[in-house]
Amino acid sequence: MRHRLALICLATMLLADVGLAQAADIDVHSVGAACDGRHDDQPAFQSALDRLSADGGELVFSGTCRIDRPLIVHDTNMQSITIDGRGGTLLSHGNDILHFSLPADTHTSPTVALRDIRLKNDSGHLAGSAIVLDNAAVTGTSAGFQSPTIRDVIIDGFLRGIVLHDVGSALVSHVTITDVGNPQSEAIRIEGSSSKRNHWANNNFFENVTVVGGYGFHLVGAIQGVNITNSKVMLGTYGVKDDNDDSTEGVQITASYFEGHDGGIVLRNYSLVQFNGNSFDSTPNGLARDWHAIAIGDESANIYPMGIQIIGNQVSGFGQTTSPPFQIAAGQAVVSGNMAIGLADHDRACMRLATPENAKNDAIVLSGNDCWAAHGYDIRPGSHIIGDSNAWTGPHHDTLIRFPPPPLP
Repeated sequence: MRHRLALICLATMLLADVGLAQAADIDVHSVGAACDGRHDDQPAFQSALDRLSADGGELVFSGTCRIDRPLIVHDTNMQSITIDGRGGTLLSHGNDILHFSLPADTHTSPTVALRDIRLKNDSGHLAGSAIVLDNAAVTGTSAGFQSPTIRDVIIDGFLRGIVLHDVGSALVSHVTITDVGNPQSEAIRIEGSSSKRNHWANNNFFENVTVVGGYGFHLVGAIQGVNITNSKVMLGTYGVKDDNDDSTEGVQITASYFEGHDGGIVLRNYSLVQFNGNSFDSTPNGLARDWHAIAIGDESANIYPMGIQIIGNQVSGFGQTTSPPFQIAAGQAVVSGNMAIGLADHDRACMRLATPENAKNDAIVLSGNDCWAAHGYDIRPGSHIIGDSNAWTGPHHDTLIRFPPPPLP
């Protein structure tokens, strides 16, 4: 019995050693990285990442490490990788830095965790992408990057900060992205290939993200589920903007702040959305004449997304615009407790509202909204608006407006 216990213990120790050997934790300084800000450390980092891609594990570094060519991980059998910068910097000269992609025949579902890193482009012009995670080529529905984490990261001077392509369940937290100077720069690009291919960017979560300049969040293609909370976009082009022809769904934006020259939250074809408790303000450079704080749907194209909740948002500092700060073309919507302050033009509407024509069950419920120093509420004829206690401070008097329900059939 004693010998049997000894054999079991020995086997357990050997298995533990094998497990440790499979997880290759690497300090990049031990494989030749100088991280002095002058020498190109790309070969040392690439060698370490190649080992980690095969075995899994963690890469650590410190100091300022020059990366003069992209670090590319592209492995059919890629294992999970963590990169911990310990406050150190990866320094680019206009090139991409971290580019993770998976080929079509990928069989694994690795995670990627990036933490405590600064990524900086010192070329003097906006260029390259700091972080790319790309599942677009993967054909299997259960393979590809799963639940990546990007936390405590600073990104400075890139044309694109973070790109998530067909990636799901990402957590991006306590991230700062600065790219002032180019209105087309994208702090965070979330892209889904096609709903027909069943390749979606789904259920990605962003908290405590700060963006300075460019597009804050650019949503492209087939997307299901984006949650943005406690975040802000300053000196930007748009706070959140979509470009897609797919009918997509599931955007929740809460307790966030947006100052974008061209718009705050502008989504054309998203159903099942919630915008709750956000603030919108002007930029120091003013606002576009067709600026909207929140725009949903597209009345001119007969696009009326369903299941819309816009509650408790506040808009101020938009006197230069000629468009309503709220422009909502939707059905089955609740618009409640929102406030617009400071419209200088009394002839301009605070809200432009439209529902599908002759759609008896697709009303907008409008209640408890405050439009100060504005023309009030511009309702497209034939729209179904229900609600009361909506304040309007017109040029000569204040009033509360009630919208009766549509007539019964």
